[in-house]
Amino acid sequence: MGKRVKIQTAYTAEELHEQYRQTKDAVERTHWHILWLAKEEKPPQVIAEQLGYTARSVRTVIGRWNAQGEAGIRDRRHFHLPTTS
Repeated sequence: MGKRVKIQTAYTAEELHEQYRQTKDAVERTHWHILWLAKEEKPPQVIAEQLGYTARSVRTVIGRWNAQGEAGIRDRRHFHLPTTS
């Protein structure tokens, strides 16, 4: 079994589920889904298998949430600037 990671949030599983349902951005929606399942104490490997992610990616999302809250689970692709060569 892989590493366990504990989500740190005052949200209930039901509140996380509601955030998941209301979010329009696909990446953020998946991140809320990860948090919801983590709050239900599903291990990262199980979450990863259900959502098509790696367990490492699941742990990364949860770690960003624990460190930064909602800002940590935003879609970071919007902030990448193209490089010029």
